[in-house]
Amino acid sequence: LPSRLEQMINSDIVLEDDKVVRSNQLIKTIVENKVTKYNYQSIESKVYGNRDSKVLIVDQAYGDYSVYKSGASEEVFYQMINDAIAENPESDILVKIHPDMIVNPNRAGAKNGGDFGNMQINHPNVIIIKDEINPYVIIEQVQSIYVCTSQLGFEGLMSGKKVYCYGVPFYTGWG
Repeated sequence: LPSRLEQMINSDIVLEDDKVVRSNQLIKTIVENKVTKYNYQSIESKVYGNRDSKVLIVDQAYGDYSVYKSGASEEVFYQMINDAIAENPESDILVKIHPDMIVNPNRAGAKNGGDFGNMQINHPNVIIIKDEINPYVIIEQVQSIYVCTSQLGFEGLMSGKKVYCYGVPFYTGWG
C-alpha cells in the first residue's frame, strides 16, 4: 500500500517556500555529514579505480526480504551487473558488497557474501569493494548507481546521482 509520504506526494498539497527551503537544507546536511544507516564505517577518503567515469552497483544481504518483497530475485543482480557493464564500457564498475555480508559472509546460507559475493565476476572494469567504508565516500566518486531495493539508492538520489532501481524500494519513481 502507498505510504503516508507517497499519499502526501500524490496529493494536492503545495508546500510553502520555507518548507521547501528547510527540506533542501536538511538533505544537504545529511549528505555533507555523510549520515547513513552505517555511520560506524570509515569516512576517510579512498579512491576506487583509475578511470574518471565510475558507476556503483549495490549488493544486498543474501536472502534480503526486501528483495523478495519487491518482486525481484537473485537474477536481478546478474541483470544489474550486465547492464552496468554494457551501458558503461569505459567506466570503472564499483560493486559495493553489503556491510552485513562483510561482517558475516555466510549469513543466510551465503557462500561468500551477498548476492555479488556468490557470483564469479570476471571483467577488467569491475572492482569489488569489501571495505567497511561509509557509502557517501563511494557515492561522491560515481555518476550513477544501480540498486535493487537498497537504501543506498535513496542516499544516491539525495546526492544528486542518477539511480537505476531493479526492485521496488520506497523511493522508486520519486527522483
